[in-house]
Amino acid sequence: MELPELKSHILELAKDKQRFIVGIAGPPASGKSTLAESLCQNINNSVVVPMDGFHLPNDVLEQRGMLERKGAHFTFDAEGFIQLVSQIRNTEKLVEVPEFDRSQDEVVFNKLTVSSENKIVIIEGNYLLLDEEPWSALKSMFDVSICISPQLEEIKRRLLMRWLDHGYSESDALRKVQSNDLPNAQYILEHSSTSDIMLNG
Repeated sequence: MELPELKSHILELAKDKQRFIVGIAGPPASGKSTLAESLCQNINNSVVVPMDGFHLPNDVLEQRGMLERKGAHFTFDAEGFIQLVSQIRNTEKLVEVPEFDRSQDEVVFNKLTVSSENKIVIIEGNYLLLDEEPWSALKSMFDVSICISPQLEEIKRRLLMRWLDHGYSESDALRKVQSNDLPNAQYILEHSSTSDIMLNG
């Protein structure tokens, strides 16, 4: 399904709703953020809410011995994220959303808001369709769910390019991909429920 068709489908589904929530899930580097931003740019009164604003702080991860696995499903504040999605779904009041600043490798608060004007809210993240608690509570909150699922080799290529673009050496980039990113991608592919729309990415 190409972008114009996907946009039309979402608008048709959302036409009689006060608020319509789109969930875009998939492995790291699958293209979730790109698709979410493209839809937002093409749909009036929409806003993107990234799951990445719920990374646990680095000091907490370090205390728990999880810093090397940052990005895995157990390194997020899943309960806090679920509460946010529920709040967005059930209120038209202004909702403040934390964002992840990749350059600082930290969460930044109060940079993004969802207001009553945002009829369509596009939520994107790796673990939106995970089929285990507490993540599994999310699926029922989406009016339509989309999963992007490229082949693992393509995911690996994109992840390597991502770390190289961030200044990592080839060996360090490969280590990060093999030790964390690819295991996370495999986990998502093996432990996610079926989406309403599947894209190859």
